Amino acid sequence: MSSIKEAGEAVILCAGKSTRTYPLTLRKPKPMLKVAGRRVIEYLLSQLIGLVSRAVIVIGFEGRQIVEALGDRFFDVELTYVEQAEQRGTGDALLCAEEHVGERFILLNGDDLLKHHAIRALKRHKICVLAAPHEQPWRFGVLSVDGEFVRAIIEKPRDAPAGSLVSTGAYALTRVVFDLLREIEPSDAQELMLTQVIPKLSSLGLRYEVTEDGWMPMTYPWDMLRCAKWLMDELKEQCISGWLGKGVKVFGAVEIGSDCVVGDEVVIVGPSVLGSRVSVGERSKLVRCAIGDDVSVGQECELEECVIGDGVRIGNSVRLKRSVIGDGVVIGDGVLTHTRQSHGGNVLSLVKGEWVDTGFEELGAFVGDGAVIEDGCKLMPGVKVWANVTMPSNSVVDADAFE
Repeated sequence: MSSIKEAGEAVILCAGKSTRTYPLTLRKPKPMLKVAGRRVIEYLLSQLIGLVSRAVIVIGFEGRQIVEALGDRFFDVELTYVEQAEQRGTGDALLCAEEHVGERFILLNGDDLLKHHAIRALKRHKICVLAAPHEQPWRFGVLSVDGEFVRAIIEKPRDAPAGSLVSTGAYALTRVVFDLLREIEPSDAQELMLTQVIPKLSSLGLRYEVTEDGWMPMTYPWDMLRCAKWLMDELKEQCISGWLGKGVKVFGAVEIGSDCVVGDEVVIVGPSVLGSRVSVGERSKLVRCAIGDDVSVGQECELEECVIGDGVRIGNSVRLKRSVIGDGVVIGDGVLTHTRQSHGGNVLSLVKGEWVDTGFEELGAFVGDGAVIEDGCKLMPGVKVWANVTMPSNSVVDADAFE
């Protein structure tokens, strides 16, 4: 087993256009989504500190947003950017980074969350995939193993039992992978996928490392809620920088950023994170919420287990639960989310023309950047409102609103 120092670079794939997380990623790359006060890519880079000296970030769709946000260094990690001009698969994206890495490196997806200890365990190996048990393994590649080694990764098998080991998409690799990628033909979709070289990596001794708690994938919009909880559960104490009015009650681990104004008789239940310059009106209640910067919440609102983007304006007497609200959204007075489907069971949501089981018995709505939800609207379970769409007053939104 080699020294951790031998893998000096990480390649982070951030080029894809994530359609399964629409409407949240219509106008930004998925790594730029903010969860619990930090963008996904920022959290991932923070977990690389002390493990690598440089991260090579492969950009594509709206890649300028990533470059402008991060610059050329993230604390002690030097940042290099390469562009994948056309989206031709993960294998092609990795080839774009070939000239920027040494003999050993690690490969990460820029739109999932990984903890430091999981990456460190992966780095101990020369050729290795990071695996994790998952309750919905049919969403991922499932590992077939023999002792310490991976025999195959079976893509999205419908009959895989809950708790099966799946690939996280994080690998420790050597430069041999570039030769292997050049030897294969593109798929029918004219994409070159890293998964196409798994059989050859297996013949070279592909190992696997298991993490029980070090990976959180973000595949669908509602995964933002799981990611927020995952991160906020790490909070251990209160950190309050803003101004609190009379009778404010704060329970549990809560972070309140600078220049926040919390009105009289507000209740905040942790774990919760409020960014900078957030205002909360009198007698409102926030329960386990992640709220961005420059947000205003009106009077007598109730927000529970929500992720609220930057620059959002929420009116009075609004009731939101298990919802994700994009940047710059305006929500009028009296807007309400319904969270349970009439027939019971898990909420289903439409993704790319197919109904997907969200895994939530209660689930609210997902609103894209710049949308306007006017006074009195009712948002039904699992619906999505596209970016810049305006829903007229008193609308009942019971299907995805594209325009």
